[in-house]
Amino acid sequence: MRVSAATKQKIMDRLTMSEVAADYCTIVRKNGNNWVSCPFHEEKTPSMILHDDSGTFYCFGCHESGSMFDFVMKEDKLSFPEAVEKLARKAGVPLEEES
Repeated sequence: MRVSAATKQKIMDRLTMSEVAADYCTIVRKNGNNWVSCPFHEEKTPSMILHDDSGTFYCFGCHESGSMFDFVMKEDKLSFPEAVEKLARKAGVPLEEES
């Protein structure tokens, strides 16, 4: 399945990175930004910053980064189409395939 770019954009327009990460981590507000303890490596303090404006994340500890789709793929061990489908359900966006 090849999901249309319009569908991916609709998902990113309806969800923030913080909303996606909140399903997996406890969010801490620090210096006006949302931070979490990185779920991809062992740590006790928040080192991952969530960028809601771009739908991305970055961990200063393990240097993992990417989009909300990458986050879900890594955390749930899903393929890209599976992660898009999961986030589309969460956002209430119908899936449109590219022709």
